[in-house]
Amino acid sequence: MWEVMTDQQRNYLYSQLGTRIRQEREKQKLSQGKLAGLIPISRVSIVNIEKGQQHTPLHVLVAIARALHTDLQSLLPDLEEVYAGRKPDLPPARLTAIEERVGSDASKRLLISFVNEVTSGTNKGKKQ
Repeated sequence: MWEVMTDQQRNYLYSQLGTRIRQEREKQKLSQGKLAGLIPISRVSIVNIEKGQQHTPLHVLVAIARALHTDLQSLLPDLEEVYAGRKPDLPPARLTAIEERVGSDASKRLLISFVNEVTSGTNKGKKQ
């Protein structure tokens, strides 16, 4: 049986989706306006999608993937990571460095799981 996503998990899903779209767009040296024109949707929509603030319909995601000459699956975050419910508590630059060194999805999941365990252990007893 499928679990229903919490708001935190849903927000993380769209945030990661937006990050992957932005990374792919930048890799191909496309501006937000140029990508928007290829689909066509507004540049503001691309901005909001990349920020994870716009929950994009599937047909728009397919169009974005096609415009970026990539498959939709590569833009989607790993569901195990989404259902874990949170990102590791590390600075973004540190996470990027770790992700660049880790090759396979299985290795990523294992590493993220480990970092989550370690960081959640260091948060115990802290006031929130």
